[in-house]
Amino acid sequence: MTDFLRQLHEIKNNRPQVYKIITLDLSTARSDYAQSIAGNYFIVLEATDINANVQVRFNESYCDAATLKKRQGFKIPFYRVFITNAVQAGKTLTIAYGVNESPLEFIDQSAAIDVTSIAHLESNAPALYNVSCAVAGTEYSQALPANTKKFTVKARGGSLKVCFTSTESGTKYILLPDGSSMSEDLVYLAAQTLYFQSPTTGAVAEIIAYT
Repeated sequence: MTDFLRQLHEIKNNRPQVYKIITLDLSTARSDYAQSIAGNYFIVLEATDINANVQVRFNESYCDAATLKKRQGFKIPFYRVFITNAVQAGKTLTIAYGVNESPLEFIDQSAAIDVTSIAHLESNAPALYNVSCAVAGTEYSQALPANTKKFTVKARGGSLKVCFTSTESGTKYILLPDGSSMSEDLVYLAAQTLYFQSPTTGAVAEIIAYT
């Protein structure tokens, strides 16, 4: 007997799994729709997207329902199933079921997400501001552009006390000595204002922000 024939013989004697595949059109609503199918595993192989789902009761309609999505399933002996689903226009689920005497491991991808688009994360529109602190010890402010992704503040002509909340530049602040700077990158500021003051008359806050 050749190796190939021997392998075929071993496969046959090992009783390979028997399975069926069905596709459910979720455009039609179902409520405990009975299907006389049998096996010991039931798994959602494929779905239109990760949100497509059905509720399944095994064997009897009074059993608790299990919600199944893509790559989720059960290893349980059953002789019929009851399927429930809300209308999910344009969506389908492909289900595999059957008999397998070896242990099955189902992959749960319920935490996965479908990525349909990736936002452009690079910043490419700089805005430059020079704000003079004309009076020492007085708070000044500068609103950053909407959706700022990166900004830098530099002190020129004197130190700066910088904060993000009005009236706190004298109590809760980041101190920038003359000539030093601070930068924040990988941010997404829908609306943010910088507040600052200087103990030196005429100090300037140099700000560059990118959207």
